[in-house]
Amino acid sequence: MSTRQWIIRTLLATLAIAAIGGAIGILFGGDKLTWQIIGSAVTVSMGCLFYQISSGLSRVDNFHRTGLLGMGLTGIEFLLCLLLIWFVDADFFENDFWEVCGYMSLTLPITGLLAMLALYLQRKEGVKLAGHILLAVSCITQLLLLLAAINDSFRLRSTLGSYSDWWETSWALLGYGLLAVLILAGRFRPHKLVGLIATLTSYLFLLIEIWIGGGKDPTWFALATIISILYAHGNVIWLLTMKGGGQAITRMVVQGMAVATGLFVQLAAMDIFSKGSVDGLARLSGACAFMTICGTFALLVIHGANRRRTQRRTREESELVYRELSLTCPHCQTQQTLPIGESHCRVCHMAFQIKLFEPHCPQCDYLLINAASDTCPECGYVVRVSAK
Repeated sequence: MSTRQWIIRTLLATLAIAAIGGAIGILFGGDKLTWQIIGSAVTVSMGCLFYQISSGLSRVDNFHRTGLLGMGLTGIEFLLCLLLIWFVDADFFENDFWEVCGYMSLTLPITGLLAMLALYLQRKEGVKLAGHILLAVSCITQLLLLLAAINDSFRLRSTLGSYSDWWETSWALLGYGLLAVLILAGRFRPHKLVGLIATLTSYLFLLIEIWIGGGKDPTWFALATIISILYAHGNVIWLLTMKGGGQAITRMVVQGMAVATGLFVQLAAMDIFSKGSVDGLARLSGACAFMTICGTFALLVIHGANRRRTQRRTREESELVYRELSLTCPHCQTQQTLPIGESHCRVCHMAFQIKLFEPHCPQCDYLLINAASDTCPECGYVVRVSAK
């Protein structure tokens, strides 16, 4: 039995145990041991599922490191969950230790998935720098969250400060780090430095407010945050595949609505500080933000349709694009150009049935015309073996 079959059978068996045990526990009431067994069965089944997915990714070139990281994270999360299920009430460790384990089991999937995405982006042209930044942000955020959990669990406020400050610092770093990643996606251009500086400035403003406090005027913080968000949003929508005409106009309108949203939010922040009244500006901000969100979603849908269209042509469309083929008749060795479909040699009348089909990746259906390597540039699947 192969490892894959063993994992799948274990997954199905533990799911069956969880289903039967859960039904019995709900109908007749279960004691602590019953629910521990059910929780363990669910944990094992989920661990097998994610391990199988990660193992499959590790066998694909562009996803190799992503899959290996996913397998490691699955193992760590699996052990943490089993420890919490069986030993949280035991006397092996102090309660402080179990609190740290609980925090880790909740935060590790978030930062771990972002780190896996970062490893994938590092293999893609145009987003390598963004991938490096995302990996650094994910790792640092997890370390800060671990420090916050230790501070909270072991009551180290006098040494490390308030644990809530560490939590807020961690999540703020993750949020502004994601903004920086979105700004850096695609080719780096000098004007992106404005968005990066705005992101760093707004994060520093927030850190000062978290650790020192005393900030009363939100104007500059709001301005820096709005600029960073606008840069991130604008960079993303201008990376989308759009055709001319209505689609290009739609993108410009969405970008304009995003700028209007930022302007109204900034005016609202200034109005709150000066007058304490913001009702009208809040309504304008909300209306523009709602239109921006809907427009951005529409652009993503259009991008998906356009990208799919450029990667995939049907057999009928391929025959329309390629109308003839230059070849040498295998019988009389006459070089000639013949039409696609049913044709015959103009000298010896050898009959031909010519059909041309574009190569596509069997994994993701990506168009492989003019592919420079043996792997699909979209998903990394090995599509053919080079001749040696």
